Parts: sequence; C-alpha cells; structure tokens
Amino acid sequence: MKTNLNHLTVLLAFLFITVVGYSGTVTASPPGGALDGDRPRVIISSDIGGSDPDDFQSLVHLFLYADVLDVEGLISSPPGAGRTKDILEVIDAYAGDYPHLKAHSKDYPAPDALRSVTKQGALDKAAPEGWGEATDGSRWIVQRAQAVDKRPLWILVWGSITDVAQAIHDDPSIKSNVRVYSIGSWNTSQDSAARDFLFNNHSDLWWIENDTTFRGMYMGGEQGVVITWKTGNGGWIE
Repeated sequence: MKTNLNHLTVLLAFLFITVVGYSGTVTASPPGGALDGDRPRVIISSDIGGSDPDDFQSLVHLFLYADVLDVEGLISSPPGAGRTKDILEVIDAYAGDYPHLKAHSKDYPAPDALRSVTKQGALDKAAPEGWGEATDGSRWIVQRAQAVDKRPLWILVWGSITDVAQAIHDDPSIKSNVRVYSIGSWNTSQDSAARDFLFNNHSDLWWIENDTTFRGMYMGGEQGVVITWKTGNGGWIE
C-alpha cells in the first residue's frame, strides 16, 4: 500500500508540473508580439455600406483582433450609400460575441466604447480645392491627433480620403502626430481632389499610398486558393 501511495504521489506531482508548464506555455504571448508593447492607436475611415460588401468583412476582421489595438475612431466616409448605421450594424454583431471574446482577452473594447467613437464623415467627394466644410469625422481626427500621447495616430483609409484631407487642411499641425495608410488607386480615380490636395501641398505628411499591392489577394497569380475561399464563404459574404 505504501508503494502504491508513493507511486500515486509521484504521478500527481508529475501531472501538476505538466499542467502548469503546459498552461504557462499556452497563455504566454510570443516575444516581440503586439501585446509586448504599446497598442497602436488607430482610426478607420471606411466607405462601408452601399453595394460594396468588402468593408463589412474588413470591419469584422478588425474587431477580432481589436484587443491589440486602441480603436479611437470609426468614420463613415463615402461617397456612396454607406452611413454610420452600417458601422453600427457590425458593432451590434460584435456585441453578440463580446462576452466570448472577453473570456479570451480583457482588452477587447466594449461595444458602447466603439459606438461612442463612430462618426459620420463627408457624404460626397471633396470639392475641386480638395477641402470644404468640416465634418464630425474630420473634427474627430483633429481631436484625437491633438491628444497628449507619445504614440502616433494611425489613420487607415479604406475608402475616401476626404475627411483626412479636411482634417489636415483645418489643422496642419497634426501632421507630425499622424500616420496615414490609404488605398491610393480608389482615391486617385474617385476622390482625386482630396488626394491631390494632400499630395501636392503636404509632402511632409507620413503617408503610404497603396495603389495595387492590396489587390494581390484576388487578382493575378495563382487564383485557385482564392476561388476556393470565395466558393466556401460566398453565402456568408452575401
């Protein structure tokens, strides 16, 4: 009996060490990952809504890793039929999964926090000058860029760049605090006045204008994987 108890003690000790060691390995974040340092501050400017479904997918994707970001703004920036209601629709869907996401990470933003930073931007493309009247969206960009924070404010332009141009026109001093990443080809053809205003008058703006590389996921090269993905996810997309 004593021998059996000794064996049981050794077995329990082994299981304890194994479980603790395994648990530590699973919960530890990879070195050098997003959670090791400051979370990036981001504002999303999106043409979500209307006849183009892509930004619904993009916003769902964004919310899945929102725990490693500080989402400081969600701006509806058509032209098009899209409005803040489309952003709020995605936030409502996120709210349904929020309790489960919180179980994974305490840093997921509350749905009401996301709703509070959702703003309406320009309803049409910029005037020939590249700027016009301030919008709730452009004013919000200025306000967040002026916030006292050592981190830069990343402005990710998924659609029209009108509100970014308006914000920088209204307060050029924010340029040193922002980093702009935009889909260039869309703005070159559909919001050229705002895009050209920034390009011609603000060469010191930190700005990546992505013309075509983002198309690599659905144009050119071997499309077999993409076609399979579209076939498998077509119903969800629609």
